[in-house]
Amino acid sequence: SSLRVSGDAIRVTANLVEAETGKDIWAERFHEKLVDVFDVQDKITNAIVRAISPEISHAEIARARRRPPEDLDAWALYQKGVALHPSGNIADFDEAIALFDESYQTDPSFADAAAMAAFMRARKVFFFGHDDREQLINRAREQAQAAMRADPKNANGYAAMARLFTILREPNSAIEMCREALELNPNALLPHFEMAVAHSALEEWEKAIKYYDAARRLSPRDPHITGVFAGRAHCFFELGRYEECVESARIAARGSTPRYWSDTGRIASLLILGRSEEAAAAKRDLLRKKPDFTISSFRQLPWVGDEELLVQKLREAGLPQ
Repeated sequence: SSLRVSGDAIRVTANLVEAETGKDIWAERFHEKLVDVFDVQDKITNAIVRAISPEISHAEIARARRRPPEDLDAWALYQKGVALHPSGNIADFDEAIALFDESYQTDPSFADAAAMAAFMRARKVFFFGHDDREQLINRAREQAQAAMRADPKNANGYAAMARLFTILREPNSAIEMCREALELNPNALLPHFEMAVAHSALEEWEKAIKYYDAARRLSPRDPHITGVFAGRAHCFFELGRYEECVESARIAARGSTPRYWSDTGRIASLLILGRSEEAAAAKRDLLRKKPDFTISSFRQLPWVGDEELLVQKLREAGLPQ
């Protein structure tokens, strides 16, 4: 790392090195006008925190993957779960839940493990529905509360509780949970993401986009960013901003953890825009990700509701009923 001052400008070079291997994980340069030294210090500190958080996470995940199964402690189990949690695949959801559960059982003081176990159960209900919905919700509530007891300053516990409130059709309570989480950690991605989800539940699409964009700026390299673009695509569709919906859904589809549901808005928007060949290609993408997709099962997801225009266009695209 280095610092240089020239006139009224300051340049800071920072790098992150893995102590175990000596390998550079991340490096960045920051340029600021030196008007208020404390303001500059805060800006650079926040920028470094936002930048290195996902890089540290990636390094920890890679380290956990290198360790044999019999040598996994609570932290390594947690990191393996973190690697799976952004997925849009239900099998990955189940594996992540099992890993977070085992992590928390290994160390009951590990608040993040309890929080993420709760969060994944809540997301499973939200995205897939489930026969044991009540059991999943009750267990998620217990784990989120356990996380907040273990560490009252743990923002992820509040984020998990926020998703539960959204599922229970109490989005205003979810927003309050997110506000508390952001007071604890203004740089945390999950509370921003959950704030967007709650505002979407209230059909406050512009506010939701604002929080999705904040999450994107805070952690542009986070694997969860695919979900951010999928959420933005849904908001743009509801606002009738179909070109922007297509672009956000296309970025979501290119991500490391693509969700099939982002393709639904892309298909519908392309048909509305008269781009039938592109809609057919998007349909193929959707069916490749989820071969058993049906419109009736899609409509049963808690967040879909009475999306008549969307459903009409999916029928027009020839997707199975």
